[in-house]
Amino acid sequence: MILRLLTGLAAAFAFAAGVDAQAPAAPPTPLRVIAFDGGWNLPVWAAQRQGFFESNGVSVQLTYTPNSVYLSHRSSRASSTSHWH
Repeated sequence: MILRLLTGLAAAFAFAAGVDAQAPAAPPTPLRVIAFDGGWNLPVWAAQRQGFFESNGVSVQLTYTPNSVYLSHRSSRASSTSHWH
């Protein structure tokens, strides 16, 4: 009886894993990040290199700002075209 139950559970898990593996993956959500160049971006670089963003459905595009004025201008322009609730 227990062997039959365990066999059934194993088959159910194997079927579920197979079905999930065949499901088409949704395209990653693009996320644009603008920052100053430097070592403080290490967590972002590490996450990109190790595929953490992609495995969580996010595609990060990191752009470096040359100065604060550029950053401020780009930030205000992005917020005026974004759909904030």
